[in-house]
Amino acid sequence: MEHEQNIQLGRGWPYRLLGEEECHASGAIVRDIHVRPNRGDRVMLNFEIAEMLGRFGGGTQSTGGLGLVSAETILQFLALNGTTPRTVNVSGLLIPIAQALGITIPGSNVTTTVDPKVIATNLANSLNGALNITMEYSLVDSMEAPAGKYPSVLGNVVVVEMSFFEKELKKQLRQSVESAVATALSAVPFGSALAGPVVDQFLGPILSFINFEQMSIQVSGMLTNRYKLYTEDTTLRDPDFIRITNNIFEVLGDHYPVTLTLALNMAMSLINMIKLFLNQIFDSTTIILIILGSLLIFSLMLGNVEEKTYEYGMLRALGMNNKTLVHLLLTLSSWFSLPALGTGLLLVFIVMIPAIAAVGWVVLLRIPLFFDGNGAILCVLVGILMPLISNIFPIRRALSNTLRDSLDLYHQTFAETRVTFTHLERLGLSPVQTAVAIILVVVGFMMYYIAPSAFVYGNISLFLSIMNYLLIGLVIGLAIISTIFQPYLERLMLHLIMWGSDRPLKKLVRKSLAGHRSRNRKTALMFTISLAFIIFAGAMFALQASMISDNVQMGLGSDIVITAPSFDDPLAEDDMRAWLEAELALGKASRITGYTFTTFPLTSHRFVTATRLSNLAGWPETRVTVTGVESHFLYDTFNQFYFPGEVYGGLAYNHSSNGSPDVFQSLYDSPLQQRVRLEEEGIPTPVSVTSGLQTTSDDSLPLVRHSTLETYNNYYDVLISEGLRKRNSVDTLTPLRLEVTLSTTRGRTSETLNYLAKARGLLRKSPGFTFSSYGAVSSGSPVLLSIDRYTEILHEVINSTLADEPQDHFGNVPPKKTLFVACPKTATSFEVEAVVNALRNFIRDETTTVMDTRKLLQTTATAVMLINIFFIVVAVIAIILCFFVLWLSFTSNVRENSWEFGVLRSLGLTGWQTVRVYVYEGLALVFACIILGSLSGFLIAITLTLQFGVFTELPFKFSFPTELFLAAVALSIVTAIFGSILAARPMKAKDIAIVLRGGGN
Repeated sequence: MEHEQNIQLGRGWPYRLLGEEECHASGAIVRDIHVRPNRGDRVMLNFEIAEMLGRFGGGTQSTGGLGLVSAETILQFLALNGTTPRTVNVSGLLIPIAQALGITIPGSNVTTTVDPKVIATNLANSLNGALNITMEYSLVDSMEAPAGKYPSVLGNVVVVEMSFFEKELKKQLRQSVESAVATALSAVPFGSALAGPVVDQFLGPILSFINFEQMSIQVSGMLTNRYKLYTEDTTLRDPDFIRITNNIFEVLGDHYPVTLTLALNMAMSLINMIKLFLNQIFDSTTIILIILGSLLIFSLMLGNVEEKTYEYGMLRALGMNNKTLVHLLLTLSSWFSLPALGTGLLLVFIVMIPAIAAVGWVVLLRIPLFFDGNGAILCVLVGILMPLISNIFPIRRALSNTLRDSLDLYHQTFAETRVTFTHLERLGLSPVQTAVAIILVVVGFMMYYIAPSAFVYGNISLFLSIMNYLLIGLVIGLAIISTIFQPYLERLMLHLIMWGSDRPLKKLVRKSLAGHRSRNRKTALMFTISLAFIIFAGAMFALQASMISDNVQMGLGSDIVITAPSFDDPLAEDDMRAWLEAELALGKASRITGYTFTTFPLTSHRFVTATRLSNLAGWPETRVTVTGVESHFLYDTFNQFYFPGEVYGGLAYNHSSNGSPDVFQSLYDSPLQQRVRLEEEGIPTPVSVTSGLQTTSDDSLPLVRHSTLETYNNYYDVLISEGLRKRNSVDTLTPLRLEVTLSTTRGRTSETLNYLAKARGLLRKSPGFTFSSYGAVSSGSPVLLSIDRYTEILHEVINSTLADEPQDHFGNVPPKKTLFVACPKTATSFEVEAVVNALRNFIRDETTTVMDTRKLLQTTATAVMLINIFFIVVAVIAIILCFFVLWLSFTSNVRENSWEFGVLRSLGLTGWQTVRVYVYEGLALVFACIILGSLSGFLIAITLTLQFGVFTELPFKFSFPTELFLAAVALSIVTAIFGSILAARPMKAKDIAIVLRGGGN
């Protein structure tokens, strides 16, 4: 374990290193055997070495025992041919062995009657019994999670220190075998004297050969520079792994008997789609924040120009030309932006240290502290280009004012009246219209050509990027369009929030809103975009989290899912069923509510090469997966994910809990009662036609043949995928042909079994199976039928292929692949864990997988928490940017209307009443933005959810980010109040006379 710690294998392992006779154990084991960790409690570990070696091919089964040693092996080793008792010369029998071992046997010509078979059997049983080793350990810690130390599929685990365990195992194994040999040879004269030397001679080399490091069935390796390797794009990561694995096999040799598995890379490949979606969310967040930052800088520069309009007018009056003034403004911009850029990068690095440390602590990963190259370049470009671009309009504003307007201290921009004369020959094209036209052409080309091509050719990253940028464009476009309704909503908000003594001020606030509309438009646009994006991004992530949960539950099918690896190693159905029935018999105290088994697909049988489904014409046909299910399948699985597309309408059905007809139950309740369109029209059954196995030239094969009447009347009721409807031109009123292709013991692959089938239902979704409504993914889709009819087909497969292996003959109970177990919704994690542990007792190999759906869903909680924190931080940043824009906007409003401010105070309004005018203006503005931003974000989020529904084929379920939305609204209201107060407070503190003389500036 110390070596694993040094290479950071299991970096989240919180338990200490172990000493001799110490162990860690899974929490489930600790609770089941009622021992306490870290209290000195002792546990007994029993190692059935003979059985383990026998399962790995090291033992044989005989009359002499089961395990590593057999009676026949001992008889052969001692050269005792025959099994009848006889008199032997003991010295003559033992002297050769003794001489080989260097032992002197006293006396000679000692004779006794021995039974070689009995001696060999006793010795074999003793040796095999001796290979059951029991060790006693002190329990240190109870493990509730693997923490990256071992695969979770191993289930219950006891961890010991390998070096101490190897030493103790050799010691106890030698003592046990020596005692067993001495006991077995005690009936033979001088036999006990040979026990020690025999063990030394024959067991010694075996013990010296035992080296757990050399005998490991799995070796875990940690790559250098693994963080960079796993975070790079898949197109770059795959070639790197190919190069690494090639280097490994160049050292080991091409034919070295190992299988190299890239476990973490395989796990990451399963979440590539989620990673792509998250990348799009992060990209859209960056774009929105850049837009908000640009608007803030634009407002800052515009406010600076307006504040210094008189100063710039004096400079122009004193002879400064426009070019010099432009250079002056750009220099001022650079004076602000370049130090701010450096300071920002420094602050980012300072904030990044605790942020990365916190994330690394949560995800148990040492994340290196470095700037991403692309991110650093983006920061520098944005920090330089944003101020330059934002200066364009302020510079135009500064240069467009006449000297008279610039030198007028009481000049108000909202009271300006501008008249522009333009000759028609100089009018030309409208820049705005031209830009909009170009944007529409580009967007249309991307949507109608690039996006479909990217989807068809599998470039999902490009496809999602196009869709993401389209959605961002929709957010910005709707925010801009919504400004049309801004004035009307502002009036409505004023009517709702102004009461009491402030009610008479409503007309004054309305006048301020109208006068400041051009300046407030930027603030409104920022608030609207921010709130719309927060709702859109929050809903997008909530949808992702919900989609992950739904896909896990729908894919697994039930609370507990146990899956066998192969047809030859099925589940121990009888033992499992007996325990499950006993558990159900407990009634309300039961920890389960039901269970159901499903069979292996027919193609899992070694003689079935393919199963296909088509209409009676035989074209088109599609490969399918034929599986048997039990009648109560829907009652013991997550039936909220059961969605039939079409159900045969001529029968009465029970209904599942989601209200849909239970076609699984109908396979058992109403067999052979379905009539297709041809039968309803009265067309008789054809005669004198043979169906079944196709003719073959090999007369030794027992071909299965059915009469035409039997084929048409004893058809098979099946459940098929909705995606086969258009692909194969089938429905519930169309007769189907189910074709089973066989490969016989003689290697022939040309034989097929044909069956008439009728679709009881076409399913869009079902728990535990991959049904779909799309024909493009219907190849390999499930075809489900009752266990009885599945067994009939399987018997015919076996009878038609001369199968003679023991596993081919199973009676009327076919081998089962999957067990679904449903637990009560109120069951605790410990109760579900107890059920899992009980069922593990019936699993005899390491390849059978046991999935606890609830525990698996809990593993996503950390990722969900981190993303929620990310969006909260983004919301706070966006609202802070909006606060500064609101502050700047209201500061400009107050400065520009300073004379009006003084007049109002001279007419009798108190300072706080005047401040409240601006507060009401800010609240009306923000409340209108909240409504418009929420509607825009809500509309786009619903559009996005519907779009995802096209891919997932699940019912519409909108996940609204309530907490994030409420936090954003609260921050917006606080920003409106304090931003207005901070802007108007300096004016309130000045004397009225000073304000009226222009001292407010």
